[in-house]
This record gives sequence, structure tokens and C-alpha cells, in this order.
Amino acid sequence: QQDMEARRLVGAEALVRWNSRRFGRWVYPGEMLPAAAEAGLMTDLDRFVLRESVRMLARWGARADAPGKLGINISARTLH
Repeated sequence: QQDMEARRLVGAEALVRWNSRRFGRWVYPGEMLPAAAEAGLMTDLDRFVLRESVRMLARWGARADAPGKLGINISARTLH
């Protein structure tokens, strides 16, 4: 998310992608998430995304160009 008047980043969203050597291409959420759910791996994937997102926020720290908000999508099962 961009504040066009102030010309600065105000928000971001954590997006998961998988660069698969086996498939020789990027695997996007529309393909990866159903496969992870079917394999019973959604909670593990959600934890990974949350952990890496928090690490990224920590690296950004109080930098002036860091977004003020970070959206992270996780499954309903993980929330329960």
C-alpha cells in the first residue's frame, strides 16, 4: 500500500511463493495451498509464514521506509 501524496510505503502483505527445483518453476498459492491442506501441512505452513513475517518486521525495525502495517493471511484452522 502506497501513500501517493507522501510517496511512502504504508502497508504490505506477506505473500507465499515456492520456487520448486522439482517442478523447475514458481508454485503459486492457488496450487500450493490446496496441496498443503490436503497433505495436512497448513498449520506448519502458516507457522512458517508467521515466523518469517515477524523476522522481516524485526529487520525493518524503525526504518523510515518500513511499512506501518503488514497483512498476513493464515488458515482458519490455525486460528482455532
